[in-house]
Amino acid sequence: KYDKELLIELRNTIAGRIITSKANIAYFMEVIKKAKKVSQEIIDGRNSIQLNEQNIKKDTIFLKCIDLMLKKGKI
Repeated sequence: KYDKELLIELRNTIAGRIITSKANIAYFMEVIKKAKKVSQEIIDGRNSIQLNEQNIKKDTIFLKCIDLMLKKGKI
C-alpha cells in the first residue's frame, strides 16, 4: 500500500478510538449513577472517565497532525 493509504487507515483507527473513548465515558457515567454511594465502583468509574478524557485529548491532537500531513502531502 502507498503511504497515503496507510496514513488514512491510521487516521480512521485513531478516529475509532475517540468514538470508543466517548462510549466508555457514557458507560461509566451510567455505572456511577447506578452505584451505591461512596463505593469502589464510583471511584473506578471516575478514574476510567478521566483516563478516557485524556485519551480523547491526545487522539484529537494526533488526528490534527495526521490531517496536516495529508493536507500538505508530507508522507
